[in-house]
Amino acid sequence: KSSCMKKFENAMIPNAPRQIWVIIFVEGMERFSYYGFRAILTLYLISRLKMSESSAITVFALASSGAYASPVLGAYISDALIGKYYTILTLGSIYVFGLWILVIAALHQSIEMTFF
Repeated sequence: KSSCMKKFENAMIPNAPRQIWVIIFVEGMERFSYYGFRAILTLYLISRLKMSESSAITVFALASSGAYASPVLGAYISDALIGKYYTILTLGSIYVFGLWILVIAALHQSIEMTFF
């Protein structure tokens, strides 16, 4: 590591283990993904799925409340059923798989619009 990076890490969180930086990075990317999804969800529901504005807002509200309520379900699964590491691995994998489905669908739509 460069001395500049070491100074930055020590200034932010002195003596922090490397895993802290991984957690901060992953959480930042998760928030970036979530707010990006939120920004276009209503527009997608109205323009592509031809929902009414009130129906699209209802779906948006349900998706947002589900995103904020799901940690309660995840905590229960983790504490009572399968353990924290397996829960993180399983539900994180499902989350990443869903994001890849969205990316592939968007790329497919983009390629279709570009070439046809």
